[in-house]
Amino acid sequence: MNKEQNKQNEQEYSLLYKDAGVDTLAGQSLIQSIIPFVRKTYTKNVISDLGGFSAIYDLSFLKSMNEPVLLTSTDGVGTKLTYASYFKRFDTIGYDLVAMCANDILVSGGKPEIFLDYIAVGKLKVKEMSIVIRSIAAACKMIDCSLTGGETAEHPIVMKEEDFDLAGFMIGFCEKKDLITGEDIQENDVIVGIPSSGVHSNGISLIRKLFYDPASEKNEAINKDIFLFLKESILLQPTVLYDVILREFIQQKIIKGMVHITGGGYQENIPRILKENYYTELSIWELQSPFKEIANMGNLDFKEMTKVFNCGYGMLVILDKQYVDMFIKKISEKLAFYKEKYISIQREFFQEFPEWEKDWKLPHLSLKAEILGTIKKDSRYNKKVVFI
Repeated sequence: MNKEQNKQNEQEYSLLYKDAGVDTLAGQSLIQSIIPFVRKTYTKNVISDLGGFSAIYDLSFLKSMNEPVLLTSTDGVGTKLTYASYFKRFDTIGYDLVAMCANDILVSGGKPEIFLDYIAVGKLKVKEMSIVIRSIAAACKMIDCSLTGGETAEHPIVMKEEDFDLAGFMIGFCEKKDLITGEDIQENDVIVGIPSSGVHSNGISLIRKLFYDPASEKNEAINKDIFLFLKESILLQPTVLYDVILREFIQQKIIKGMVHITGGGYQENIPRILKENYYTELSIWELQSPFKEIANMGNLDFKEMTKVFNCGYGMLVILDKQYVDMFIKKISEKLAFYKEKYISIQREFFQEFPEWEKDWKLPHLSLKAEILGTIKKDSRYNKKVVFI
């Protein structure tokens, strides 16, 4: 069989697969479009390049550790993808994916090193998915984590043509003696809330029910104010990557425990870090936008809001009270730096979209951490959250 016949057979196979709903040529086009952006995340430890059968990463740096510990996390974005598709904006959704994994590794003191993504689509739309992967790469760049590979799968029968889903897997490392486990937490330690940029990627199903569900077949025309609220205050405010803000304090070993406020809010997440016979006593605070609007629309009281949303604080840090004033002062500088770094990286990864820059200011990300409460010891309230 000559070269021309081989070429013809390869083309026929591609066309047959395309007729079945899987466009391999589109997949190749996607890979070529994202290579420059993925490479921006590579550290000196990355050996393989994009397109291989597996990612290869040099672990020689672990020799400098006495007892290296590997940390892993996997997560997705969930219902927030519905709004990304509805508004046709995909430049922030990757931050949610990476942050859900990175923040969970951070609470144990781990430094994220390697990230892999998985994208499932009903029909591969190269331009849109390229921007999604670029946003994943941008988030990895924020925390010096290498995006070493991933998988994009086209499922024409399993999923609707316009649907897509994201999942991520992250590996981090930490010296065993530097792990943050919560074992050092004592009564009267102080709980400091580190601001969120908004709802992050939790509670979106409730928001869809309260405000507007793009997937509903019974939809009427969306109100302009609600349209802007959902786009500007929900979709375009990605989950904060707290490694940028807290790494210095982890290295200083002044943090006794951390809590990433995700699904289940305060009541489900805080008890995960508490020892037996300890509980958390929190003061009620005034909800700011967008949580104020969500509470009003759903007629939800403060306690109910804290069961679902972060209510303005995406990460809680537990400290000895002697460090609190210094910590809060320095956190303000870190938060300001985070905003600047976020805008800078978005410009680098999406330079052909200058019209988007107005949306990258993170307006709901406060520059001030707040004391939210204290740790108490009493078997009557074992591993509970008590509001006063």
